[in-house]
Formats: sequence, C-alpha cells, structure tokens
Amino acid sequence: MELLDELAGWREHIMLTPKYHRPSALLALCWSMLIAGCAYVGAASPSVARSPAAAASAVAAASTSPAQTPELNAATTCETTIKQVQNMVIVNSGQITVSGAFLTTGKAVAAWQEQQAAKAGFGIQSPWRDKPDATVVLCFYDGDFTTTTPGPPGHDNSASRVVVTVSGGFAELLSLGKAEKIPVVDPNTMV
Repeated sequence: MELLDELAGWREHIMLTPKYHRPSALLALCWSMLIAGCAYVGAASPSVARSPAAAASAVAAASTSPAQTPELNAATTCETTIKQVQNMVIVNSGQITVSGAFLTTGKAVAAWQEQQAAKAGFGIQSPWRDKPDATVVLCFYDGDFTTTTPGPPGHDNSASRVVVTVSGGFAELLSLGKAEKIPVVDPNTMV
C-alpha cells in the first residue's frame, strides 16, 4: 500500500511538471520504483536513528514554529522522508540520523539558504523567495553520503550532512556537505 501511495504522489508530481521537464521526472520515478521495489523484497535499507539534538530540535520546532498542526509534525516528516533521501544521495554508512527537524516557512528557508551560500562566498537568491508563505519542513540528516552529481576531476563528492526541504508532500535536496560547514540551525531564528 505504501508503494501505491508513493506512485500516486509521483504521478501527480509528473502531471504538474512542465512537459519539457517530464523526461527527468519519469527517470526519477523509475529510479524511485527500483529503490522502493528493492526495499520491499528484503534488500537492506538504511536504518533511522534519532540523536538527542534531533529530539530537542523537534520539541523546539513544535513549540515555536508557525502553523504547527497535529498532521504536520517536523520530526515525523523528516523520519518518513528517509526513503526519498536515499534517492537523492548514495548512503554509504547504511544509517541516516535525523539531526534536526524544523517546521518553518519559505521565507525562513530562503534566509537560511542565502546565509549558507554567503558563508561559502556565493551570492544567490533562493527560489524559496518566490514562496515566502509556504509551509516547509527543513530536515537535517547526518551520515556517510556520496553525491550523485559529478564534479571536476579530484572533486570530493562525499558529505556528512544532507539538508532537505519537504513542502506540499514533495522532498527536495537543498544542501549537502560536511557537517561542520552546515550547522543545524532553526531557520525561524533568521527572520
């Protein structure tokens, strides 16, 4: 049943995708089906661990975040998004830890993303600026990851932290890199 729900979500996502982007969305669907299928036939899948910091983050997010409802709990959302993270990066360690989970807005995510880029010496305008009132769950995951995006020769494509946004039922990779360069910060404190 879980697989059918995931496929229904992908079908809606593909139909809302502009026609010229549909081939990549279909490829992502096929990859998702392959990964999900492997998980259902008993293939090993990464386990979820919650750090004490993640538990504290969840409590803080529940008490200070906007639009908190029983249906949308940041920590639960991040834990259930683990399977989608497996489609975004290669998980080398076999274990993903939720190190931060925050219910926030598009405006706060934009501020966080732009500040992170500025620290790295880049000036960007976050696409979340176009959706300032969107309800977003910002998830921080720790583990031993490898990016699927190639870089220049000699480029280090390993990461120890992955940051994902979840909004409207869809998860998107926002940032990844070394944990010491991407601190777990509640984006609500940045607006």
